[in-house]
Amino acid sequence: MDASGPANLPFGNPFNPNFGNEPDYLAERSSKPLRRFEDALRDFHKRKEHLRVIGPSGVGKTVLLNQYEAKAKAEQWVVGREILTQNYNDDDEFAKMMRELLKAVIGQLPRSAGRLAKGFSDCLRSLDGEVGVPKVARVGYRGRSIRERIADDSLKMALADTMYEAARLVVAADKRGLVLLLDEAQELTDEALLSCLFLAVHDACKRGASVMLVLAGRPPLEKSTDLAVGGTMFSPQVLEPLEMDVAAGETMSPAVKALVCAAEQVGTASTRITFNVRTAEQIALEAGGHPFIIQTYGWVLWAEAEERKLPEIDDDLLEKSRRRISAELDARFYKRVIRQSDAEDSDLTLLASAAPLGEPFTFTQLQTESGASDGGLTRALGRLRYENELIRVSGRAYYFNVPGLSGHLLRAYAPAR
Repeated sequence: MDASGPANLPFGNPFNPNFGNEPDYLAERSSKPLRRFEDALRDFHKRKEHLRVIGPSGVGKTVLLNQYEAKAKAEQWVVGREILTQNYNDDDEFAKMMRELLKAVIGQLPRSAGRLAKGFSDCLRSLDGEVGVPKVARVGYRGRSIRERIADDSLKMALADTMYEAARLVVAADKRGLVLLLDEAQELTDEALLSCLFLAVHDACKRGASVMLVLAGRPPLEKSTDLAVGGTMFSPQVLEPLEMDVAAGETMSPAVKALVCAAEQVGTASTRITFNVRTAEQIALEAGGHPFIIQTYGWVLWAEAEERKLPEIDDDLLEKSRRRISAELDARFYKRVIRQSDAEDSDLTLLASAAPLGEPFTFTQLQTESGASDGGLTRALGRLRYENELIRVSGRAYYFNVPGLSGHLLRAYAPAR
């Protein structure tokens, strides 16, 4: 092929379907989530607002946290960041995680000495059960378990003291305060540990410390945080898929731009592969605006165009690539969604019977298709809706919560006929 052809692109595939990785082209979103964070930073000394960002897998929560982190640092806040796992539901692992997180925060500051630094060091030791600053020492928890210390509030007090002393060091270093960004926060499900964390932050703030807590996670986070603090501590934010409507003065929606504009960033006018706008609109529709699904479509189609030495991604290439797209989505996305849902195989097999019905489908349609009993189907749909969060209900109609999930269920779980 001629050296100027599209197979010799200088920057490679512009699409990146990997969880937590920011794509080369960051599609426009509503500015509301970032603006809410900016407002919370600006007015934190008045309102002490903490944020909870909720959205399904692959919708862009981690990318939004990246923006939060950059904004906070630009506004002279110190940022501590952690990805939570189920391991942190263990009492000792939770205490260790918080100790290391706050220690890393202070490690970002110029080396401090004197009374403030000693107070923070003593508080760090108090999280391990050693006697620290006098106020904590009076609690008398030497040799006691974390669970016992949660019961009498001594762990909360030790954690609040540590946050307070960390915030004092932050201010002494001419910073405005401390922001803690906790991703995958739905994994921390122990109500006692959640309450301990929230009340420690609340107590530190009441004493004058500027410690903002931001949690990001999948929808179960809403229930776990509401149980722990009654839903009053956090300002909720729901992260939606990319918008598919064209705004006034624009020619393409953000979901379409995620494909067309990403392609335009690569190569030169004579070497780049272009994305047909009509094809991009069809993909955006099929993906429901979901960023990860859009990235997967783009990644596969770009690779196909390179392999076939095509200058444009169009409807014809989309149809020829559907099997490969489905395989990549199954491997990269839908299997993860199913695993995270903890749904039973029998329920997934039953739900796969709904795939040929399209959306929405009704109880009666699914019962006719699956042959399930009234009671069995009612219980299964209840689990799939409330526990696994794979479906939702509007009136008497059922919908899949994840775009394209019906196709995956049909491929992976449909009973043989």
